[in-house]
Amino acid sequence: MKKLRIKMHNCYGIESLEYDFDFSIEGGSQKAKAYAVYAPNGLMKTSFAKSFEAISNGQMKRGSTIEIADNSSPKSLKKV
Repeated sequence: MKKLRIKMHNCYGIESLEYDFDFSIEGGSQKAKAYAVYAPNGLMKTSFAKSFEAISNGQMKRGSTIEIADNSSPKSLKKV
């Protein structure tokens, strides 16, 4: 996996979020192994975490969607 695309809609107050996490290797070194989410209070960090917790527990709220795709396979999209 080199890139991971996240699309979230109506998740714990997050109306819409799309972001590509880049884990690719450039010039012999990996860009990132992990990402830190840092922002001032009230900018949906907890909502972001709760959305992934709900996915892992199979408890997504009605009307919420999260799409996860990586570039290792064109069919690797997971819509929850």
